[in-house]
Amino acid sequence: MPAALGRYARRVHRCAGDGHHVVSPLGAWLLLALCDPLDPGAGPDGLRDALGMEPGEAFEAAGALLADPHPLVALAAAVWARPQVETAAWRRWQAALPGAVGRGDIPSQKGLDSWAREHTLGLVGGFPLRLTPEVVAVLATAVATRVSWEKPFDVVDASELGPDSRWTRALRRVLRSPIGDPRHPQYLCETPGAGLVAVHVADARGGMVVGSVIAADPAVPPGAVLAAA
Repeated sequence: MPAALGRYARRVHRCAGDGHHVVSPLGAWLLLALCDPLDPGAGPDGLRDALGMEPGEAFEAAGALLADPHPLVALAAAVWARPQVETAAWRRWQAALPGAVGRGDIPSQKGLDSWAREHTLGLVGGFPLRLTPEVVAVLATAVATRVSWEKPFDVVDASELGPDSRWTRALRRVLRSPIGDPRHPQYLCETPGAGLVAVHVADARGGMVVGSVIAADPAVPPGAVLAAA
């Protein structure tokens, strides 16, 4: 599954573009995985090719993740539709979905906003869809976490970034890893696709590990950096 997710993540970030963005490939992958039984074909343009797993495997993996998420991760999925547009195939698929998946008629806008807040630890204040009469089905996943570091970062003057950094002119204070702390290991690594990269790994409370990777050469495509990560 990690290899399939990594492959899909590169695809998602490539579609999102080279500019700064926040996206959860896991959340998008889960949504497609739940739809896997709806895709009758396994050709190069089918869902199974995008999911990177054999038929049924992605569906089962999504169900297992939703049934037993990491205690620090809010993970949820729901499928809603107007009863008047449901077909027999839709009802069979809906009935076969994992028990953790919400289902039924589409909630009101207020209900959708509440679902978003509840399943993102309050980080997303409203559902990213405005209901209109044309909306007859809604499929959604949510992935969120709040990180508290075992050893917090130090707050230092931005000048410590060095005179050549453009951030020195844009910021007054920045975060710095605690020097020498074993919970913040940092190292340089030579990779096949991204060349030399810098790696930082930080321990969070509750057993989560957060990794960051940046390429030494700014011309390296973001997808190659993601693959290195």
